[in-house]
Amino acid sequence: MNIPEWNKSLMGKCQLANDIHMTLCSALELSTIRAHGQDAVATLKFKMLRRHQLGHFLPGLKKLGLDTEPSDAVKAGKYHYFSNILGGLDVEYIEETPEKVWVRYPPPYAMSDSPFSPGVAIAAYAPQTGRATFWAWHAHNGVSLGNPRLGFVLTQLSQQGDSCYEGYFKIFDRDLAPDERLQFSPTERGPAFDPANGPKLPVEDWNEVRSARALRNYSVEYVSSHVVALLEMYGLSGTRAIVEHASRVTYVQLARKIIREYNLEDAELGPEAFALYIKRDRESLHEEVEIEQVGDSLVKVRQHARNPRLFPPSRPWPPEIEDAKLQGWRLLAHEFKFGMDVKMTSMLVAGDPYDEWEIRA
Repeated sequence: MNIPEWNKSLMGKCQLANDIHMTLCSALELSTIRAHGQDAVATLKFKMLRRHQLGHFLPGLKKLGLDTEPSDAVKAGKYHYFSNILGGLDVEYIEETPEKVWVRYPPPYAMSDSPFSPGVAIAAYAPQTGRATFWAWHAHNGVSLGNPRLGFVLTQLSQQGDSCYEGYFKIFDRDLAPDERLQFSPTERGPAFDPANGPKLPVEDWNEVRSARALRNYSVEYVSSHVVALLEMYGLSGTRAIVEHASRVTYVQLARKIIREYNLEDAELGPEAFALYIKRDRESLHEEVEIEQVGDSLVKVRQHARNPRLFPPSRPWPPEIEDAKLQGWRLLAHEFKFGMDVKMTSMLVAGDPYDEWEIRA
């Protein structure tokens, strides 16, 4: 089979991985709204992002070289500026004073939708989901830093129809009660942002390779964090239903994009082409597979290990979740070629020696 090479750069591959996984995150959230309502997705957002905050904020300050900043407001503001830029988001940072630091997330909304192909999913969210985002992350930074006077004041909220997310970290003149760590001031607007005066990442530490991988890791870990939070909320059966619905919608909606972006448009879209899709998809996650042709109508794909940075052994998905996500690939296979199917005959998360997919015409 004569198929053109896949010549995307590392950054291109990581952007594509980000695009697909952030779209899947959006589908998980919308599927939660569909099944359980607005308060449920706000709870999901809070649980997922608070886990992220507890796991990433303090180590991230050190990785970004911010742990020596003298002001906790500056530490928090620069962390969100740098970490979100590395995650593919557009962010603005304005240091009004060392004790009052603005961060602004301009449109398009991209906290779940991919910044590379933004959608209008935000229209489905009630304001409490946006507030949960800031309660989970920004309002807890003072607690993590051991500074009870550091809080966050939210001035603009996209889910309310505002043009952006905006607010400022402020060191108050007294300790804040827990319910004061996030405050609201919708009549305030922050100063204009001058990109020329924005903080700069140290180039020698954050080269293109590291930045590309950070972009990919950000999105893949978001999917994993959503699933963990859903398992806490709804158990295995309820989570499986949400993951399966989200995966089906995501992969059928992205089918034409996937065929195009993985450079398979000129291929005969049978089992061999789908095996190449898996190979290229795994390559974008810094993983490897082997392909075995078995007759004319069956191809097997095996993957012997998973990138431990993206899929740590300490937090594997249950096999039922792996199967639920596979249902999206089954629809995708059908879009490649009418009647084609893919199934998993072996799973690393089940203790098997490898992941194995069988693709049958």
